[in-house]
Amino acid sequence: MSLIEEKNTAQSLVTRLYLLIGVLFYAIAVLAIFTNLIQFDFQIKLTQLNFLDNALLVLGVFGLSSLFQGYLAPLVLLVFGISEGNTFAGNLTYLIRVLPLLIACYAGMQLGYWIQQDLKQNTRLETQIKKIGLILLVAIILAIGLEFLIPSLPIITLNLAK
Repeated sequence: MSLIEEKNTAQSLVTRLYLLIGVLFYAIAVLAIFTNLIQFDFQIKLTQLNFLDNALLVLGVFGLSSLFQGYLAPLVLLVFGISEGNTFAGNLTYLIRVLPLLIACYAGMQLGYWIQQDLKQNTRLETQIKKIGLILLVAIILAIGLEFLIPSLPIITLNLAK
């Protein structure tokens, strides 16, 4: 295995680890807000159209996750989890809204990694841009689709009352 392949494998493992940490941060934030463990009246609302709002949030997660090669991605998902906690209302179906955010996080982390590799002149960024753009497009389409799909899904409630 060459040195470049070893670095790519190590980067892949780091990406997976940070995505897992991001999911945990998101879930902890949503549940902390839902159970009133933390009192926040914070919601990210950019437009009046929910599907456009979700697409813009995906773009925001992508942009913020690309900073510092994705090392800030778990913190970005924590903030979005706090925002989602207010709309969660015990319906576990809403937790699938994290999927487009995770995909955008992954694409942002890949962009950050390949920019660094391009700056080190190990590889060319242009070879990866189409792949990253396609991943981001899938995340945006999924976010918009979920906005229309979630109301028709069955309600799976979480009851934490004793």
